[in-house]
Amino acid sequence: MIIFKAKMGYGIFKYLFWPLGLIYGSIVELIKWGYRQGIWERRRFERASLVVGNLSMGGTGKSPHVEYILRQMGSYHHLAVLSRGYGRKSKGLRWLSLNSSAEEVGDEPLQIHKKFPQIPFVVAEKRTEGMQAILQKAPITELVILDDAMQHWPLMADAYLLLTTYAQPFFKDAPIPAGRLREFAFNYKRAKIIVVSKCPPDLKEEAAQQFLKQLQPLPHQKVFFSYFRYGQTYLLAAPNEKQDLASFKDAPILLLTGIAKPGPLVQYLEQQGLNVKLMAFGDHHLYSEKDWRNIQQSLKQLGPKARLLTTEKDSIRLASWAQQQPIYVLPIEVEIAFGQAAAFQRAIIEVIYKKKGYPST
Repeated sequence: MIIFKAKMGYGIFKYLFWPLGLIYGSIVELIKWGYRQGIWERRRFERASLVVGNLSMGGTGKSPHVEYILRQMGSYHHLAVLSRGYGRKSKGLRWLSLNSSAEEVGDEPLQIHKKFPQIPFVVAEKRTEGMQAILQKAPITELVILDDAMQHWPLMADAYLLLTTYAQPFFKDAPIPAGRLREFAFNYKRAKIIVVSKCPPDLKEEAAQQFLKQLQPLPHQKVFFSYFRYGQTYLLAAPNEKQDLASFKDAPILLLTGIAKPGPLVQYLEQQGLNVKLMAFGDHHLYSEKDWRNIQQSLKQLGPKARLLTTEKDSIRLASWAQQQPIYVLPIEVEIAFGQAAAFQRAIIEVIYKKKGYPST
């Protein structure tokens, strides 16, 4: 069962739905105005907070970038993560543990927490309650990273990190339903840091400069370019058993995804010379027994040598079947382009130092 999703915001639909997009964007601005005027309460906390978010509906790589920050800074700064826990079946505030399930806390939060179990992680629809919980239980926290809270108005973050993809930047998009933006494009101005994600690994300086001319960053904004680096595949049931993708060339691959934009992954695998058939479900899809039977049937149709490959995000939701069928997982990590990794870290450290009243780095 392959699910094809319609692309909103392109071609003639962009113009047909433009008036509705204008109405939607205006309603969002009205809500923001209400918070600024004090009609609804907004809170700022005594610890530094950094939002990692986007103006679009998704697919910009927020979770891998959160992982990157934790990987680079988690060993020498006291960090915590706060997320809504999109796609979970539970309600209210939940602390993550290694015994948590995707149904309870969401797939992406659990994926991150399994890699960084020492870092406090909370999911809560009301981010202010989540912040309070973190600061009460982990008072030494220096920076709380808010995953996907760009449009969460009740909490006033100290800084915003805006992600936009190289192929589909926000400045070429429009508000829902004319496009995929959650608010008007001019709201990029509130970001302190902008990361252009999912760039080609071989992106040239000239192309980056042309992109910056269209982006038109403000003087206070620091812009970085990032790309994905794919690691060795591993068995979901035995993560220490790793294999290079080259070993997959002798068999057809059923690529199982429940992510926002599987296209770039398919393109990458085909560039590696793999025979790939995509079986795509909606983003954050919770797999059922019926889905699993359909997956098994698709594998059989590809022949006895077929292999099942999926993403780390999907592997969290497939764990219950790991003993029934070899499920190979392809991990990704973020890399900051043009040797700017240290500058990226300094930009985030400045958020912590400013909150503490230290001189800027």
